[in-house]
Amino acid sequence: MDRFNDGADVDDILVCSWGYDQTNVDFYKVTRRTKASVWLVKIGQKLVPGSEGFMSEQVTPDPDHIRAWDWNDDFAPRIKRVRQYQGQANVRIASYAHAYPYDGRPEYQSHYA
Repeated sequence: MDRFNDGADVDDILVCSWGYDQTNVDFYKVTRRTKASVWLVKIGQKLVPGSEGFMSEQVTPDPDHIRAWDWNDDFAPRIKRVRQYQGQANVRIASYAHAYPYDGRPEYQSHYA
């Protein structure tokens, strides 16, 4: 997705996989763009049927389900700068998490009891 270097297109999906004892997966949809920034909303995810394992599964984005960013029920788009990290265009979601263009493949997610 070379165009992401130039800011991504509206309706593009980004994925962020992060965690230590578990693997969390968050998906985002681009709602607006400029050359250097994107406006993102957090979106839901769908379980890939048959992918369930012991405290894990595969998930894909659900772009029609807008989610809150945090416990404050903040659904508003957030502006993020497009940057390069380890040779890939991305946006920084938090100090520990970066979102990259989603390639269409299911993402592995695990849980900690």
